[in-house]
Amino acid sequence: TYAYLTKGVCNARVEFDEETLKPTFEISIGLPGKSCAFIIAQKLGLALEVVSQAQSFLPQEKIKADSLIEKIEEDRKLIKKEKNLIEVAKEESIKIRDKLEKKLNKIEENKKEIILKTYQEAEKILKETQSKAENMIERLNKKKFLSKESKGPLLEQMQAISKEIKDEIVKIKPEKELIKNQNIEIGDYVLVKSLNKKGIIVSISTKSEKCKVQIDNMKMLISIFDIEKVDKLNKAPEKYNHIGNGFDRGFSGRDSFSLSKIKTFRNEISIRQLTIEEARPVLEKYLDDAYLLGVSPVYIIHGKGKGVLRDEVKKMLDKIPYIKSFRTGDTKEGGIGVTVTYL
Repeated sequence: TYAYLTKGVCNARVEFDEETLKPTFEISIGLPGKSCAFIIAQKLGLALEVVSQAQSFLPQEKIKADSLIEKIEEDRKLIKKEKNLIEVAKEESIKIRDKLEKKLNKIEENKKEIILKTYQEAEKILKETQSKAENMIERLNKKKFLSKESKGPLLEQMQAISKEIKDEIVKIKPEKELIKNQNIEIGDYVLVKSLNKKGIIVSISTKSEKCKVQIDNMKMLISIFDIEKVDKLNKAPEKYNHIGNGFDRGFSGRDSFSLSKIKTFRNEISIRQLTIEEARPVLEKYLDDAYLLGVSPVYIIHGKGKGVLRDEVKKMLDKIPYIKSFRTGDTKEGGIGVTVTYL
């Protein structure tokens, strides 16, 4: 009672084994201890009549309190036991969950592998069928079984059928992580299958599963599932290295630009008077051209101001894969108003 009524005091007891008549040295906080004198006396051989008579002298409040403490103790032990059972069940459920996850992952991997093999096999069959059909038409043409007038429509019909088959194949295209055999990178030569055109990859977005491909003088956003790596283009493009105020022509393979564009291209761009929204597409186009021309470094003039445009430029450069590095300009280059960018 004292502990319950006095602030800063709580009950505690050392557990006692009534069978062995020895303390367990397990401390219980929050419950008062109960007297085990009658149990010990009985265990030691004192006559039951004597023990019973002694118990009859106890006040009813004491007997009720001991009974209540005993009931609380039984409930506490039961809760502890159930808690242990719950912990064991929880551990078992975690093990079962982990096993199921492993099995599901294995099933998913097998599913992806089957889809990939089906996709590759379908493409292979389509290419073989196209090749056989073209060879057959060519042989018929050589043997003059086909007239020039009938050859054109026949080829068109064959191409239309091929397109229909391609559209069906695209429906079973594997996810991006399955296209591991391509290992596409910026600067790779690729064939855009839907257009039957070759070009060079200038940027890749794994998030949108698209890449930007330079075909002749045009840049196109193409699905990564619509491209196929090739060894080289029919005509090797040229690279122009920046030297002084002009360009030194040398072989690279990134792109081929018109001579007029090469002569007028500058290794600096000013976006000082533009807002962030206006500057972003302008700068992106400029950097793409600089990369394809092999111009490095380039000087982005954004001005000093409050540094908002400068910070946005750096964020943008961080996201462009072909940017090797960039730094703030030194005093001669324009200081913090210029970002020197290496491609």
